[in-house]
Amino acid sequence: MASSQRTAASWLLLLGTTLAGLVAATPAFGFCQTTTCTKANCATDSRECVTEGASLAWAGDCLTLNLQADAAPGAGIDYEDAKASLERAAEAWMSVDCPGGGNPSIRIKIEGAVSCNEPEYNTKKHNANVVMFREGVWPYAGQSADTLGFTNLNFDPDMGALYDADIEINATEKYAVGRLPEADEADLDSVLTHEMGHLLGLGHTLDVSATMVGGYVNGTYELRTL
Repeated sequence: MASSQRTAASWLLLLGTTLAGLVAATPAFGFCQTTTCTKANCATDSRECVTEGASLAWAGDCLTLNLQADAAPGAGIDYEDAKASLERAAEAWMSVDCPGGGNPSIRIKIEGAVSCNEPEYNTKKHNANVVMFREGVWPYAGQSADTLGFTNLNFDPDMGALYDADIEINATEKYAVGRLPEADEADLDSVLTHEMGHLLGLGHTLDVSATMVGGYVNGTYELRTL
C-alpha cells in the first residue's frame, strides 16, 4: 500500500441565517470533486472547485460502513434510529439518476455496530469506515465551533485512491431523527447525506440548493434530497 494522507476539508457548518443571501449568483453545480491537494492555496476554477491534484475515489464499487454501537443517547439518538438514518443517506446516493441514465455503480452497505468512537487509520491492519457521534465536547471547536459533521479521509497522495473514511457527527446539537426538524433542530438525515457525499470523495459547492453546499440552517431538511 502506498503512503497515505489525510484531508480535513469536509465540514458542514451550522448557519444562523438563511442561505439565500450568503452566496452571489453562480452557475448551478451540485458538487466539486475533492482532490489530493491539501495546501491552503490550491488552484481553483470559477466555481471555486479545486483543480489541482488527483480526484479522490474508492478503488472498488462496494463500500462498507460501521456505526458506533451506543450512538448518542444524550442527544436522544439510539443505534437503530441512527442506522435507519444512515441507510436513508446511503440510499439517496445509490439511487440518484446519472446523466447518462441509470444509477451509480457503487454500493454502500451498513455492516453493523462497533465500539470505536475515535477516527483512526492503520497502515498495517484492516480498517473500518465508521460513523460516530461526539457527545459532551466537540473536539474541533477551536477550528469551527458551529460544525455539525466532519469527515476524515485517508488516501493515496499521488493517485487519489481512498483507503479509509470516518464520519463524526456533533451530538452536542439538537437533532430530529426520522421526522421533520423543528426550527431549533438539525435534520440528522440531511447531515448524514451531506457527510456521505464527502465520504464518496465529493467536496462543497457554491450552489445553495445542493446537498453539498457547505452550510446548513436549523429547521430545514432539503439537504437529504439530492
